[in-house]
Amino acid sequence: MRFIPDSVTRDIISENKYRFATNYDHNMARKVWNCTCMDRYSNCLCKAREKAKEMAKSNNIVDLKGHGPKGIRTEIWDSLVDI
Repeated sequence: MRFIPDSVTRDIISENKYRFATNYDHNMARKVWNCTCMDRYSNCLCKAREKAKEMAKSNNIVDLKGHGPKGIRTEIWDSLVDI
């Protein structure tokens, strides 16, 4: 993965040519994004659980604490394991 300086993304976001043409377009894109995330979130968690089982070399759900994916903070992953 390449490192991209924050200034690059900040410049892209601040320019008006990269904004949605109308509020309707913006709202529609947000709706699609939210629906897509809701549909795929549980699948991502299932894949993360399977990887954690491999890392912990255990099928016991309690043993998965501390073996969460990089994108989820450890305390959040551990609280999900507790559920």
